[in-house]
Amino acid sequence: MSYDTFTKTLAGVLVKGHPQFGATGGKPVTQRSLRALDWSNLFLSDVRDGIGPYLGIYLLAAYNWDAGSIGVAMAAMGITFVVAQTPAGALIDATTHKGW
Repeated sequence: MSYDTFTKTLAGVLVKGHPQFGATGGKPVTQRSLRALDWSNLFLSDVRDGIGPYLGIYLLAAYNWDAGSIGVAMAAMGITFVVAQTPAGALIDATTHKGW
């Protein structure tokens, strides 16, 4: 399965109705918007995953945390991210102003 086919299939699975229409008020989901979403996810994951090692070193050097405490803090950050993602997505889906 090619990347474009996967993206179109994924868009069709996640939205109700026609695969080319989603929670955009009946506007078609364009290839440009899907690419923009891909790039934003790439940069956000880079920020989230890239800050972890630096945060661990900072907590160790500045506050003298031990490895176990740093691990608990990093795990709590990850769990909080996963738990907050669903309500944040529901809030965004409930808004009527989809465009910037």
